[in-house]
Amino acid sequence: MKKRFLILLLILVIVVEGVLLIKPTGFIKSIFEMKPKLISQNVGPEYLSDHEMINEKNRWSKIMDEIGPEKAYAKFKDEYSTKNFGTQHVAAHIIGALLYQKAGLNGQAICDSTFSFGCYHSFFSQALTDKGPSIISSLNQVCLDKFGPLGSGCQHGIGHGVMDYFGQKHLLDALKACKPTTSFSAISGCTSGVFMEYNVPIIVTETDANAISRPLDTKNPYAPCPALPKSFQESCYYSIGQWWDQTRVYKGDWKSQGLLCKNIPDVAFMETCYLGIGNVTAPDNNYDPKKTIESCQKMPNQKAIVTCQAGASWSFAANPDFKPLAIKICDELNDKDKNECLRIGNLLNPNNNR
Repeated sequence: MKKRFLILLLILVIVVEGVLLIKPTGFIKSIFEMKPKLISQNVGPEYLSDHEMINEKNRWSKIMDEIGPEKAYAKFKDEYSTKNFGTQHVAAHIIGALLYQKAGLNGQAICDSTFSFGCYHSFFSQALTDKGPSIISSLNQVCLDKFGPLGSGCQHGIGHGVMDYFGQKHLLDALKACKPTTSFSAISGCTSGVFMEYNVPIIVTETDANAISRPLDTKNPYAPCPALPKSFQESCYYSIGQWWDQTRVYKGDWKSQGLLCKNIPDVAFMETCYLGIGNVTAPDNNYDPKKTIESCQKMPNQKAIVTCQAGASWSFAANPDFKPLAIKICDELNDKDKNECLRIGNLLNPNNNR
């Protein structure tokens, strides 16, 4: 039976075990130790489910043993090249974990940006679980050596591992642990990975596989952002739309999500929220430009629409498989709004001040 999967893509969940997990037991531990979890609010685009995830883990483990990790990863990318984005990204998590299991830290040279850095997300989670946070600086250097100072998707993967290591009750510790990593903006890199893992990790049990959201309190839909130190709030508000879109209350309700952003008192954070929702609309619509634009059109005003489409444009541009389509997201706007959409969406420009 198929489940629905999340982003970014952004792509990845809170697990409730008793009350909340204290020890790190995210995706990697659950898929390799197979301990069932009590979960909450599972929603998202279709992807592998039931025993398929476990079967894939076992199948690719055998393939790696037979032909080696590097050839197996190349074979995996080729085999999954035409599959649904959610399936690709989650399956890449399986491969990343296996690469660490089979090759240790040497597996870092095999992972790449394919399927939105999914391989790195689980590889770093496994490495941090094994070695602890003292390895964060070394992992960051791996990212810099391979992708340069603007390759934030790699550091984003470190963030997943950091959050998985510290556990759901220690969000601030996880955010602070990102300090040794490189990021070109407050909304990119390690902290964005921490928030994604905090909001929507991927959990695999003996009988199921789900991308699920942490519980939502409709009376406090912005938590934990307002209570965090100011230095982490921008990244939090950028990531919060992904969480909303994984809850039963707001899933696919772009209009309501836009109104939530509109009600954020700080104008800069409000705009960051619109930008983050745009980033979610792309993978949520399986990178279909027309559907992505239609989602952003539900924002509460024209400026919000432009900002949302800018975030969506960046989501396309940041994914090598869909980069050629990025410009289409801003194309149908009038000249003034199109230029603004392209400017805001150019998140790789260090001089881009919204």
